[in-house]
Formats: sequence, C-alpha cells, structure tokens
Amino acid sequence: MFCEQNKLSMGGFDPAKNAVILCQGNLKAENNSALTVMKHELAHVLQHRLGRGEVGILPDALLTPLVRELLPQPEVMTVLMRYPSREVNGELEARLASRYVPSELIALGVVATGALGINWGEPVFQLEGHGQQTALMPLD
Repeated sequence: MFCEQNKLSMGGFDPAKNAVILCQGNLKAENNSALTVMKHELAHVLQHRLGRGEVGILPDALLTPLVRELLPQPEVMTVLMRYPSREVNGELEARLASRYVPSELIALGVVATGALGINWGEPVFQLEGHGQQTALMPLD
C-alpha cells in the first residue's frame, strides 16, 4: 500500500514496523537500482538504530559541505521542498550514503548494530510488487 500511495517513492523505512520496503513497480518505472535504494534505506535503519532518526548521524558542519559538493542542486532542492524540515538532514545523509558509502560498510553497520543489540526490534525486508509483498531476508 505504501508504494501505491507514493508513486515517486522507490522504497522506505518504517521505524514503527522496523521494516524496509522496496517499491518494485516504482523502481522499474524509474529505472532505478534496487541496490542503491536498499543502501539508502539501510542508512535510515542505521540512523534509527543509533538513535539519530531523521536528524542523521553526521553533524551539520560535515554534512553541509558534503551535500554542497556531492549532491546535484536540483536533488537537494527537491528534498528541501518535499520533506519536513526535521527530516531533511537524515534524508540528505541517506542519499550521500547510497552513492558514496560502500555496500559492505553499510551492511557491516547494520549487522554490528544488530549483534550489539543496538536496535528496537527485528527488521523485516519486503519487496512490494503488484499488491503483494515477498519477504527477502530477516536482518538478525
């Protein structure tokens, strides 16, 4: 239902359900990489597990120059216009992570926080297609 209601969204992380969702139909329509979207959403998982949520992990003094140098200005403007102000830093940080942080490092962070018990439940990965969800793999 999330994907059907959010046609522009490629996926999402729901901290209440502790779940990452990939919007298979939206990914295909926009020709986006599932790996890039998964990395982006796992960055949100790490933000949540580390108690930083929408704020993000990086301090403003580091995040701001990285965003200015590494993200296209139209994309930054889209985030500023589409997201509530409290979520902007976390969203920009996740976009940077999906492009510039190696998949292995993100995976290590997710596994390590799970192994150390730095989480609030067991995440469930789902692939949402045409009205159906298929479990991909549990994280823990």
